[in-house]
Amino acid sequence: MAIHRRCGHSGLRAARVLVVLAPLRASPSLLSDRKCPSVSHFSETRPRSWIRPLLAAITCFGALLAFGVVSKMWVATHGLNQDEWIERHRTSWGVVLAEVVTDCAQPVVGIGVVVVLAAWLAVRRRRAEAILVLAITAGTLIVSTIAKYAIRESRPPVSLWAMTPGTHWSFPSGHTAVAAAGIGIVVLLTAHSRPKLRTIARIIAVLFALAVAVSRLYLGVHYLSDVIGSFLAAATAWFAVRAGTTHPCLAQATDWPMVARPPTGSGHFESRRRA
Repeated sequence: MAIHRRCGHSGLRAARVLVVLAPLRASPSLLSDRKCPSVSHFSETRPRSWIRPLLAAITCFGALLAFGVVSKMWVATHGLNQDEWIERHRTSWGVVLAEVVTDCAQPVVGIGVVVVLAAWLAVRRRRAEAILVLAITAGTLIVSTIAKYAIRESRPPVSLWAMTPGTHWSFPSGHTAVAAAGIGIVVLLTAHSRPKLRTIARIIAVLFALAVAVSRLYLGVHYLSDVIGSFLAAATAWFAVRAGTTHPCLAQATDWPMVARPPTGSGHFESRRRA
């Protein structure tokens, strides 16, 4: 009888333990979140995931400066054959169209659009994305400005201009850099959108950046190397922002993850939870 009573008590204890541990087995994140609230911020990234984007940013910035030096030497050696060919085949209606496109990508216009977009994101409680949008734009403008004063490449001759540029230095193109930064912003904001919508939005962003680059060449205020360097400037800012916000210290200080997560109820989140 004593043996049976002991077995009965031990069975009850085991059943109680299983009842307590059942929710934790169904959702292991409950235990980890109670011990360390910041664990959820790093569950989607590796501990040193910031190193690769940092190296990519350094590489892009080095390539930007090196490309600027080579471009300056090439222009001085080989002349202006390409720009002169564009000037000979330019039309009046083409100039008007190019001016419209280039006005849409003026740094002042780009900054205004980004500020409004960031405010809209903040109102919708998407603070992480709002900060990233501002950081990508500011970083692109800073990198392009540094490159301008480091390379100090003069613009094409005044005789090739179809409009008067706002600054003296040519490399890289500030208008194209703003448009290229838009590609990174669209990639960020459509990270968890539907595949069709994501593809369409990114194609439009790339086409707009290319249109701005062509307009700057068509108006005779930039060399081909200037617009290519603008994409390197935007890439430098994108990788630098990604590296900074994936660093554990900054993630803990700001209390938000690097990659904006999909909102609760989205198809991406629900599919991951079911998996």
